[in-house]
Amino acid sequence: MIDFDQINAERDDLDFKIRGETFRIQMMPMSIVGIWTEREEPIDASKADEFMQMLIDRVADAVDDGNGSTERWRELCSSAKGPSYGELLDLANRVWAAQTTVPTRPVSPSPSGRGATDTSSKAE
Repeated sequence: MIDFDQINAERDDLDFKIRGETFRIQMMPMSIVGIWTEREEPIDASKADEFMQMLIDRVADAVDDGNGSTERWRELCSSAKGPSYGELLDLANRVWAAQTTVPTRPVSPSPSGRGATDTSSKAE
């Protein structure tokens, strides 16, 4: 049996640390995707402040664990040491991916580079 609860609990890509603060992306109901879409529609991408606030809100939704993480996130974002624009984009994308991607098991380890053979593949 595949236990998605266990798989999600073991995922280390849901944790992130920024400016000394550690957060965990929470798995949320798929209805959040509709809420995010509604938030995006009225935003004019040329207005950087509105767009950045949408990104901050998306991450805030995802880190809400009921233990003050949302407040810590918002305080961090409003401080001088808050995340850069690029970091916000990356985090918002990771949040989106976590909510819309089925967890997968790690791939089997394999050596990097091209494989080697003992014989030539040339026709004789």
